[in-house]
Amino acid sequence: MDGAVVSEELSSHLANSTVKAAVFTTYTFDPEFFELEVIPLLLSGNRAFSSDSRVKQFQVREALRESQIPLDVFYDLPMYRREGSCSPAMEYAFHGIHRGNNAFHSKLALILVEDHDEEGECLMVAAGSNNLTRAGWWSNIECVHWEFVYSGACSLRFLNQLKRDVAWLQEQRRIAPQRSDPALDKIARFLEECKSTRDAADVSYYGLTSVDGAGAFQGFLIREAGNRMSYSNYNLEIISPFFASDVNNTEHEYFFKLGVVSIQMLLPEDSEGNALCDEAYFEHINNEPDIQWARWSDDSDTLLGRRSQVFRPLHAKIYHFYNAKQSWAFVGSVNFTHKAMRENIEAGFFVKLNGAGPLLKPIRRPSSVEKFAPIEEAFPGLLAEEETQTPQIDLAYDWTEQVLTGVTDPHLSYTITIFTPEGRAAVADWAITGTERVWEGDVTALEGLLRNGSLVKVGGYNTRSGEAFPPQTVMLMQTGWTHKPLGLPELSAAEILAIYARLTPEQREQIIIAPIIRQLVLAGEAGDLTLPLDEHLPEQFFSEYAEIFNAFRHLRKRLSQALEDDNQVTLNYYLSGKGMDSLPTLIEHVTSEESSEAAVTAYLVLLCAQEVYKDKTFRGMPRVNTLEKSVRKQIVYLKSSGAIRLENDSPARRKAFFKWFESQFYHTYRTKEALE
Repeated sequence: MDGAVVSEELSSHLANSTVKAAVFTTYTFDPEFFELEVIPLLLSGNRAFSSDSRVKQFQVREALRESQIPLDVFYDLPMYRREGSCSPAMEYAFHGIHRGNNAFHSKLALILVEDHDEEGECLMVAAGSNNLTRAGWWSNIECVHWEFVYSGACSLRFLNQLKRDVAWLQEQRRIAPQRSDPALDKIARFLEECKSTRDAADVSYYGLTSVDGAGAFQGFLIREAGNRMSYSNYNLEIISPFFASDVNNTEHEYFFKLGVVSIQMLLPEDSEGNALCDEAYFEHINNEPDIQWARWSDDSDTLLGRRSQVFRPLHAKIYHFYNAKQSWAFVGSVNFTHKAMRENIEAGFFVKLNGAGPLLKPIRRPSSVEKFAPIEEAFPGLLAEEETQTPQIDLAYDWTEQVLTGVTDPHLSYTITIFTPEGRAAVADWAITGTERVWEGDVTALEGLLRNGSLVKVGGYNTRSGEAFPPQTVMLMQTGWTHKPLGLPELSAAEILAIYARLTPEQREQIIIAPIIRQLVLAGEAGDLTLPLDEHLPEQFFSEYAEIFNAFRHLRKRLSQALEDDNQVTLNYYLSGKGMDSLPTLIEHVTSEESSEAAVTAYLVLLCAQEVYKDKTFRGMPRVNTLEKSVRKQIVYLKSSGAIRLENDSPARRKAFFKWFESQFYHTYRTKEALE
């Protein structure tokens, strides 16, 4: 056991590796923390991010799009309904899991990487007590164990359990994956191709599907302890922030079947020193034989930083078996409760520790514990009656295709309405069932609603019975973020063209971030942010029309490379997206009534854009045909408006000139070597 925080451990394990896909499971989910503090750890390179969360959010969103790393997050839906307060601000897949009165409580990380040291793929598997929250990754006392799966160096038993878990998660996705190669499917494919070996060290893994096995967690421990623990006379230390709700329960007694001779249970305390335990249960344990309450040992206190002024709440779940010869520990998400050990979806590892010895010291005088405080956090898996009556409704909106899909529980049907904050219907009287349904109506109001976030209020009734269900907040999954308007400040045409003209990623980021910071400064909300001194491009940078052609030449090269790499996200972003430097944004900038660009500049940009859109390799991509028609109309309008003046400006001369110019513009010239 060491004192590192979870994020430091992940950074250390990812050194010299490139992340290819990642899947996380969590009980409590904080999207903002995940996006600002966890996703940056998955991005390759030593990229520097702003300390300002608003600027950092934009940077991470852009970096995630460019990286194309697929991410999946699975979380406990009832818990999010109860405590969730923010929604995702960038594109990744998330899936709420509702198991009624049994919690989806596992905290797993499955991270597929290209290991540059081993020159091959590796699946990093972490199981612990840490939720995807600030407290879980930074401030709580948590415990996590890591295993690393390489093809040809993995035990068959561990590999098969991982396959079962990934297959189970695939079944929990109620909305079909919107991207061609989602994270979970990439990991499933790696596991299918992974080869086991008898020479690999066996791994004792309690997985997501282990709850369906004999005896669930208790049966798992009996099997693993019997097969792996040598000697006898083990002492057991139970570290858990929660205990069984029945104050007279005897959950601890089954541990004696494993050869345990005595049990010590850590007494959780709050920052005021109050015991976080039911007083009646505290007394019950005091009266039981061979079990007693304990506190952290002095060495553990030092290691965990508990001697500092900063209080660290206990959230770790550890079952530590030790004697004079060996130490074994189960590390994971399993609290010392009936539901956790028998019914909830949990995960963890049973591992042998390097040294033998206790983590705790007994409380010699239980009577010295006089102050008790109620546990304010709800026990995982215990739902109020109204929570069980709320149907699970899953919604997704694809900005690229402008398609809203919805699904509910199998064999059920609900007619739902999605409301705006003002109480108006953005989507009204939509019947959804246990199979995915597509909304056939107008999406204008819905798009206006989703620009502000993914949390939407949904009301409705059972289509068959007519019985209304309580209104609920649904976290709608948004995809196709390349086409989502984000309300960001505009770049000038010169800045967009400069980005096309093969500026480095660092230079592009500097150009894009400058107007964001400027907007915050002008609004008086910048805090410590200041504008960079060299935020403006030289005015004459694009005074020569040749620079426009040069910019588009490099853009076409970038698009061709994206096509070769099957990088659909980059293609969608530049060809038809709503990004600050996308091609539609540039076209809108040079053609709008407020544009300060010269008509000749607009004309040349439109011709270059039309050339891109007419390229046969791009014609089948989202919205390209529509955009090509729009550009064509804008060119016709610009030529007929008189905005471009010729020396001989007669109608016949204008028609002849534009015909000649465009024929030369689109003509393909070939170079020949000069004859000597």
